[in-house]
Order: sequence, then structure tokens, then C-alpha cells
Amino acid sequence: MLSSVVCILKDKIMKINYEFTLKDCNNYVRETLFMKRFFVYFIKDNLLRAIIVSLVLSLWFCYYLLNLNIVSIVVCFFAWLIIAYIVWGLMDYCTGGKNLYKMMNGLDMKYELTLENDVIKRKSSYGEISFSWNKLKGINNTKKNILLFISERQAIIVPKRIFETKQELDDFWTIVQENYKNHTT
Repeated sequence: MLSSVVCILKDKIMKINYEFTLKDCNNYVRETLFMKRFFVYFIKDNLLRAIIVSLVLSLWFCYYLLNLNIVSIVVCFFAWLIIAYIVWGLMDYCTGGKNLYKMMNGLDMKYELTLENDVIKRKSSYGEISFSWNKLKGINNTKKNILLFISERQAIIVPKRIFETKQELDDFWTIVQENYKNHTT
């Protein structure tokens, strides 16, 4: 596993080399599921699927097994809606990291992340991408990751496991907080 941290606090520059893993994907999905910004999307994504399946199942169930009346259709619809929504929610929660990792299959998961005073740079074998601090939508320090949100649903994920000492982690978080605060207010 590739992991190194180079810290130059005097100029508020930090460079990190790390490899993103399946475990990091799983941690990210589990930690972000109940964050407000993701929970809203989770509800929207799963609700439409659940409504369609519930409607089909309730009509089928009422047509073949019960007498076809509006009360039985409505009751069946809401029963199937709750069941479908819970099942899809649990499936997303349990397999989300694996699905995210599969989508990233074939991509280079080895990153060099550089924090500078005015920009964040992430480099891999595919190239380099830069984000100015004032374009970040938010930052979050979770139990296992530090998240730098580049949109409402996407984040640069920095696993805390890559830091060898608590001091390196604290220095990183301090730089993130200061730059985010200085460029967004």
C-alpha cells in the first residue's frame, strides 16, 4: 500500500500520496448515507424505483389474489412501497461501496493530493485536476475519512488511515479548514 505525507506547514502546503481501496469505498458509503446532502439524493433515487415496483406488484396482487377494488389496491400499494423502499435502501447501504469500487474499476486509484493556498490538485496516471478552494461545496471530517465536496454529491475522499501520526492528520485538517474558511467567507 502506497502512502506518504509530506507537510510544509510554513507555506500551508501539504502533499499526500495514497491508494484508494475497496475498504475506503465501503467506509465512504456507510459514513455518508445519513449526511443530509446525501440522504436527500438517497430518498429521491430509491423512491421512484419503489413507487413503480409497488404499483405493479399491488395491481398484480389485487387482480389475481384479491377482489379488484380501490381500497385493496391502495393498501397493497403502500405495503409494497414500504417493503421495496426498505429493501432497496438496505441493498444500497450494504453494497454501495462495492458498486462504487466497480464503477472505478480500471481507473488508477493511486493519487497524489496537493493542498496549496489557493488550489487543491489531485494527480493520477491519467492526469491532474485542480479545484480552487472557493469552488468547494463543503468539507467534512468523518470517523474514517476527510471529505472535500467538489459538488453536492461528489467528494475528494481522503482516508484517515493514510496518516501515520495524529499530528499529520491534525495538520491536514487544519490546512483544509483554514483554506476553506478563508476562501468561502
